[in-house]
Amino acid sequence: MAKVSNLIALNLDPALMMQHEIMSKVTRIVDLKAIDGLRLMADSDSFKKASSLFSFISSSVTFIGGGDYHHLSLAILMKIKVPFTLIVFDNHTDLMDMNSGYISCGSWIRESFRLSKLKGVIIIGVNPGDEALKFVHPFSKPVRIIPFARHLNDRVIDAVLREIDTKDIYISIDKDVLNKKWAITNWNQGSMDLEELLDYLHVLINAKNLIGLDICGEWKIYDRLFMTEYDIKAVKKNEAVNIKILEAVS
Repeated sequence: MAKVSNLIALNLDPALMMQHEIMSKVTRIVDLKAIDGLRLMADSDSFKKASSLFSFISSSVTFIGGGDYHHLSLAILMKIKVPFTLIVFDNHTDLMDMNSGYISCGSWIRESFRLSKLKGVIIIGVNPGDEALKFVHPFSKPVRIIPFARHLNDRVIDAVLREIDTKDIYISIDKDVLNKKWAITNWNQGSMDLEELLDYLHVLINAKNLIGLDICGEWKIYDRLFMTEYDIKAVKKNEAVNIKILEAVS
C-alpha cells in the first residue's frame, strides 16, 4: 500500500482555499484562476494551458475543487507513465460524447480512453436511475459501471478487484457520490455513506498500488464577500469529508 506523501490543491475558486486545515497540509498550490473557460467545459486551448501547469507526482492527492472542474483529472492522468486502472467514485458516469475540441466535467472519462497507459475504468456509486446508463455501449477501453447498492458486501468488493488487471491504480472521487448527510455539492447527489466509501478505499489500497488520487465536489462559492451561513456550513462539512478521505489513504 502506497502512502500519500504529496498534497496538491488547485486554486480555482474560494471553496477549497477556505478549508484551512486541508490547506495547512498542502505542499503545492497550482494557481489556475488566470485561465478563462475552465468551469464545466473547456476548449482545447484552455485545457492545454491548464494541463501545462500540471505534473504527476506518484502517491499524491490533488484537491481539485468543485465538481464543475472534474475534467481536470484528465490533465493529471495524461502525465502518468505506467499502466494503470482508473477507479472513479461518482454519482454520474461522466461518459458523455462532447463536440470535438471540447472537454467537460461530464465527458472526461470518455476522453481518457485515448491514453495508452490507461488499461481500464471502473465507475462506482452511479445513480441507478441515471439516464446515461441507458446509452452506455462498448468503448475502446474496458469499462465497468457499478451503480450504487444499499449495502456493500464482500461479493461486490471481490467483483471490483477482479476487474483490475493492473498493479497500479489511480482513484478519482467526486463527493456527489455521497448522500447529503456527509457532503454538500452543487450537483444532484447519490446515496453512498462515507463509511462505505472509506471501506472501498481501504480494500483497494491494500490490494493494489495507489499511485495517485484526486478529490472534487466542493460547494460552489463565487465570492467570499457574499457568503451565507449555508455556504459556510457546506465548506466545513466538505472539509471534514476531505480530511477523512486523506486519513484513509495516508
